Amino acid sequence: MYDQSQERAVFVASLPYMVSAKALALSKGMNDHGPLHAQRVHAIIGRLCALLPLTVYERDLVCAAALLHDIGMAKDRENHHVVSAELVRALAEETKLPFTTAEAEVVSTLCEWHRRDYDADAVHSESGIRIGVLASLLRLADALDLDYRRAEDYLKQEPVIAHVHHTQAPHHLSVRSILGVRLYASQMGTEVQLLVDQMTHAGLQLERLVDELLGTPITWPVKLIPVRRRPSAGHIFNTVRGAAVFSYCNAHGIIQAGMSKSALDMAGFSTTVICDKERTGSPPKFWEKTVPQLDLSKFKLIAILGLDIPEENFQQFLKIVRQNPECRWVYATPLEQTSERVAALLNEGVDVVVGDARLLFAGDALTEHAAQWSKIAGLCNADDWLTSSGSFSRKEFLAARGLRLELLQLFESRADNDAYMSLINRVASGDLDSFITSENGWTSVLAGRMPAVDRRDRVLILQDCQSMPGRFIYDLAHLAIEQQGVLPWDQNEFATPYAICRLPLSDGSERILYLSRFSRLEGAVPIKYFVSYSKHQLGSGATIWQTYPTKESADAAIEATVQNINRFFSCED
Repeated sequence: MYDQSQERAVFVASLPYMVSAKALALSKGMNDHGPLHAQRVHAIIGRLCALLPLTVYERDLVCAAALLHDIGMAKDRENHHVVSAELVRALAEETKLPFTTAEAEVVSTLCEWHRRDYDADAVHSESGIRIGVLASLLRLADALDLDYRRAEDYLKQEPVIAHVHHTQAPHHLSVRSILGVRLYASQMGTEVQLLVDQMTHAGLQLERLVDELLGTPITWPVKLIPVRRRPSAGHIFNTVRGAAVFSYCNAHGIIQAGMSKSALDMAGFSTTVICDKERTGSPPKFWEKTVPQLDLSKFKLIAILGLDIPEENFQQFLKIVRQNPECRWVYATPLEQTSERVAALLNEGVDVVVGDARLLFAGDALTEHAAQWSKIAGLCNADDWLTSSGSFSRKEFLAARGLRLELLQLFESRADNDAYMSLINRVASGDLDSFITSENGWTSVLAGRMPAVDRRDRVLILQDCQSMPGRFIYDLAHLAIEQQGVLPWDQNEFATPYAICRLPLSDGSERILYLSRFSRLEGAVPIKYFVSYSKHQLGSGATIWQTYPTKESADAAIEATVQNINRFFSCED
């Protein structure tokens, strides 16, 4: 029976077809239909599955279909859904896909049904899989990949599109006008929220999304959240005076706190923001130490951004919600959640916002700087390479580095909340330039902290990363990968795109960060497909955290991962 542990085979089988699919789309001046599109649809499917009651088996199969749904674009645009279905069946027969005959039939049907007519009530006769429901999810997920990242090649291709494929230009302008999509679930139901920068251009994508929703049994309304050039009140939170925002204290958490403050200020709130190392520097610390010390009675709205709820603290959170029935609770997370957990939150009246780390602010109002800050949040999030893909400017890239450097300095100086609030207020006011100025010295600071590094073909092992606090280890690993250079014969891919960072703990156990970083994203295989599969992994495609009880068990796991990676790449370099 197929399960998530076999997904690497699906991912790898899809890659050459999706690379060709992108080339075909580019030749026609179309938006992205390549590997990153498939991987974003896969990520969206994971979020949709948290909001609907699916079995684990159904979820795993529709996620596989997300990676495969457009492989037919390698041959033909008009009938690519039919070609995709044919290819799935052929690849399964050749054992290049890890499906049984029945599973191949289900996945091929989903690929064919992601476009044109389908039966939303269909059930697979042999397995009992609700293929109509899964096809509805796949169609919706495909339509929800509609933000600026789908036009990543537009600036390079603009002259060609303007003169050769001019009918495609409105489609590029439409996706470029959309900052992103998030799902907002409450006891009133779920709505799809589109964050829109240029309303005049967004119509094509909005129309497609609405048509797709109307064509499925999913009855979620679409809500537009526009960028407002000047303050305006009258939003959904405008009946509440006091609000509190608790945000995970990392770089994109600082940005989401700043965007939340702007949004709530525009809606007439008096907002308290808590985002500092001591109180929100880690989810366990927040739930076990910070929350019990808080007086929540003065707030009518509380937003918790990016702070995962450990299983041992989940019931504690639900109890706090029950003890504050007059308060409106908003929980925003970039991590995949089980449908059971989301249902429990909704049952207690907690609103759940699901999306990637660019979009997890509180409120439904955006300032004129939101487009830049949402991209910078993506650049700051090493957990998910999909949030930083797409077009961004040099200023945004430098501002992301400057923010991370200033945050590192605050971490190490044991700064108080006022210092963190200074960063948050600068984000809220749209001050990119000061962060760009701060960027000077970022690389030298990291280089001065670099531990001993061992190279094992395509993998780097950073032996002891305790010189860097918390999530700044990601930046250390990124620099180590960059310092090894690229392989010119391999389309300028990094020579060592994978890093393993060791953090010995005082009790003899070890925390290990497995990380991947790519200069060329199209053919990249994320690290999660090489680490021994565990349902308790923390991270996403580009990063995985694991804890091992002894040095010996960590050594064995690292060796297995290194061998998996180098065997896959048949290292000859």
